[in-house]
Amino acid sequence: MAKYYFHIRAGDEFVEDDEGIDLPNLAAVHEEAVNSARELVAGLVHRGERIRSMQFEIVDENGDLVAVLPFRSAVLD
Repeated sequence: MAKYYFHIRAGDEFVEDDEGIDLPNLAAVHEEAVNSARELVAGLVHRGERIRSMQFEIVDENGDLVAVLPFRSAVLD
C-alpha cells in the first residue's frame, strides 16, 4: 500500500491534505476521489454554496502528482 494525499484546489485557494490515506492502487485512488468529491459537493449544495472550479490534486508519498479530479466530473460520472 502507498499513501496518497488529496489536496483541494478551488481557484486560487489551495487546501493541503496533511494526513493522506493508504490505498493499494490507482483504481482505489480514483474511487476514493470520486466518492469524496461527491460527499463534498453534496455538502456545498446543501449549504447553497457554489462548486466553483474545485478539484482534487492527488499526490503520492513522494510528492508526485498522480491524478487530478475536477469535482464536476465526479458528479457527472
